[in-house]
Amino acid sequence: PAFRLTPTSTTALQGDRQTLAAHFDYLAVPANTPVYFAIGDANLQNMLGRTDAQGKAVIAYAGIFAGTDTIQARATIGTTTYRSNSA
Repeated sequence: PAFRLTPTSTTALQGDRQTLAAHFDYLAVPANTPVYFAIGDANLQNMLGRTDAQGKAVIAYAGIFAGTDTIQARATIGTTTYRSNSA
């Protein structure tokens, strides 16, 4: 199974709203599975998204501070924790 974060990069300006999606590929997950998004660097914060029926969780945030953010998603299914690529 794969757990990936999209888009992998953006060129948004300070204050622009960013929308990110974490996708489970080749793994059926229940709808409403919690997915934790860790946003690091300039706009440090954690956010919670929940999967839809297709296994996708979406969040949106605005980068208030200038600089580059690094985001990674994490979810636990059963006893296995999945971590996405960094974006």
